Amino acid sequence: MLLQVEGLQAQYVDAQGRVVRAVQGVDFAVREGSLFTLLGPSGCGKTTTMRCIAGLERPVAGRISIAAEIVSCSQRGVFVAANRRNIGMVFQSYAIWPHLSVFENAAFPLRVSRARHAARKIQDKVMHVLGVVGLEEYAQRDATALSGGQQQRLALARALAMEPRLLLLDEPLSNLDAKLRERMRFELQRLQRELGLTTVYVTHDQSEALALSHEIAVMRDGRIEQVAPPREIYERPANRFVADFVGSTNFVDAVALGPSGLHRCRLGTPIGELEVQVPRTLHAGESMLLSIRPEDIEPATGADDGFTTLSGVVVQKVFLGERLDLQLRIGERQLLMRAHPSFAVEVGQSLRVRVRSAQCIDVPAGA
Repeated sequence: MLLQVEGLQAQYVDAQGRVVRAVQGVDFAVREGSLFTLLGPSGCGKTTTMRCIAGLERPVAGRISIAAEIVSCSQRGVFVAANRRNIGMVFQSYAIWPHLSVFENAAFPLRVSRARHAARKIQDKVMHVLGVVGLEEYAQRDATALSGGQQQRLALARALAMEPRLLLLDEPLSNLDAKLRERMRFELQRLQRELGLTTVYVTHDQSEALALSHEIAVMRDGRIEQVAPPREIYERPANRFVADFVGSTNFVDAVALGPSGLHRCRLGTPIGELEVQVPRTLHAGESMLLSIRPEDIEPATGADDGFTTLSGVVVQKVFLGERLDLQLRIGERQLLMRAHPSFAVEVGQSLRVRVRSAQCIDVPAGA
């Protein structure tokens, strides 16, 4: 593992003089060459965790190791300064120097580093990293003349110029418009994979995390709720918070009625009886919580193999271009479902739908 964070704790004093425990016993490890994402809502501690890794915050407890070197350990009194950790960092604001050219922005960390770099070496390194991010033809342009996406790439080039062993990205796409943000996701993914950069990425955007990451740590209130690959986070959330935060879902209370086959169980729910696959043995009368993703509810138009068929009424519809979101009243509940935008349906219309039984998630107990 290139990065190991163990028992990390960090705190600060707010404007009212109260001690806020921003990070509370965080543990995770990042494999060399992978992209690891800290995902969570504002104020969950993800940026503080990253700043502790960078050496911009001093933890009150815990240990951080980079490439087997301990850079922070409160118990042993070790704290390596940020400029000696060989880390590249891209901030949310990009922190581009407005009075410098594109070339000089990328060259800045080389010019101010402790190691003496010959002018020719700086020239070669900077033009190489500008080429990597596709900005070599803009080398002599004023940095302020670049577009938002180009400034983001320049900030990345500046971070890469020092050949860091670890790259930290703090909400790097949040200032871009939706279309450019989507394009830059592919660009970041391509660069990270091609260069083999070990990267820690901070975001509150679940789509970003799912698209870019090898592993995701979902955070809440200074703690990690789950660490897993993106598909596992989405399909097998550790608790209700993770299921609700990563993607959209419908939560339905259920009571076991009895088994109906190997790893299958009949459930009584407010939307009717469901037959679902469950990874554990359920006894009649046992309560559970189901998570049903909107994409796993679809119009019933054929064979019902592997599905449970229900009847409902459309109470609201929203056209979103690539999809149609529908609110259905089924029994005592309203459920969100997603359909192809060409699907013709009107508010107030009765609709038979099928639920993918295999995709109904038994959410573990807990908040």
